[in-house]
Amino acid sequence: ERRILRSLLEQRYDEKAGRFYLRVDKQEAFLGRVRFSDGDDVVHIVVNLRGTPRLERALSVLEELGLVS
Repeated sequence: ERRILRSLLEQRYDEKAGRFYLRVDKQEAFLGRVRFSDGDDVVHIVVNLRGTPRLERALSVLEELGLVS
């Protein structure tokens, strides 16, 4: 999922706002698993990376946190 997250970053990162928008499958989350989804039954997550407007810097921060590889 970390590799998928990295590819989603380019599609779902708003450089103007410094926000990364994720959609996680609700049923999988209930079972304790993280599965990204574009379906309707999802949990919406917004990661606010203040002071990190550029995509490259956001990627670096997420790598440091171990969220992407």
